[in-house]
Amino acid sequence: MEQETLEVVSLNLVTQQTRILYETRVGRNPPMISPDDERILLTNFGTLDIVPMGEGLTQTLPLLNSGDRPGDWLSDDEIIYTTRDSKIHRRSLLTGVDVALTQLEAGTTLHFLPRALPGGGAFLYTA
Repeated sequence: MEQETLEVVSLNLVTQQTRILYETRVGRNPPMISPDDERILLTNFGTLDIVPMGEGLTQTLPLLNSGDRPGDWLSDDEIIYTTRDSKIHRRSLLTGVDVALTQLEAGTTLHFLPRALPGGGAFLYTA
């Protein structure tokens, strides 16, 4: 059976022109826009794909674990994400350095859906 694909498409509201930025298989997480509005971050079956909004090449980075789910951008080079073991981590897209930001407390089974607050100095998450 052939895999269905989805396209990430840019639509200019003034000119009504569309441009395909990226093509991915069905079932992936929604795209995240970088704080500088220049890039899109997508997960694509074991990788993080950083797609430029303009011209340029897609940068592909491996996920640390296949069950990891990106949450949001903190800064132009850092993302927060939920790990397979349901903790929230921060990862530098430049250096690959990964730091756990949350620990599960007694009675808490997971942390998920991290969302950066304006300025990138704090984030919300669901526990």
